[in-house]
Amino acid sequence: IPGTAFHTDTWRGYRTLKTKLIADDEGRLWWGSAPTDTVLCDILKRGYMNLRDTPLKASDDEQVMTLLPPLVVSGRVTDAETARPIPQVEIRHAYLELGKDEPDSWAWSDDPSVYQDGSYQYKFEEPGRGRYVLQAAAEGYKPVMSRPLTIEEGAVTLDLALEPGSGV
Repeated sequence: IPGTAFHTDTWRGYRTLKTKLIADDEGRLWWGSAPTDTVLCDILKRGYMNLRDTPLKASDDEQVMTLLPPLVVSGRVTDAETARPIPQVEIRHAYLELGKDEPDSWAWSDDPSVYQDGSYQYKFEEPGRGRYVLQAAAEGYKPVMSRPLTIEEGAVTLDLALEPGSGV
């Protein structure tokens, strides 16, 4: 993929290499001064799921990295009793560790993702530590959590229904 960024992350337990390369028009790059032992690297391209902490070792053979499309979740958020779209809803996400049913914490940014007229689209480009979950919340309704999602799903339609009530 042309323009893919390659960044070294960790080598021998430290972040000392600070190498940054960009793939050419054929999606190839060459690192001539790579150490002979394993380096953890990040491979990044907007519009794709990032590869983080990828272990790479210098080799005479070409190494191929495959970037997956982002996980894109879209759907409708409706009132569970009337099936009408919720006028304004906030969506946040969490990473759900393998073996757990509830996330340790929810990710709230300074500007939460607010959607209008009951439709939303949420994109994940950062790999999680397991699975992803979404939570929809709106004034006058109890928040609801989605089913667990995996990056392999690619594009998902997921409708969520909120029950009237009060929540956190």
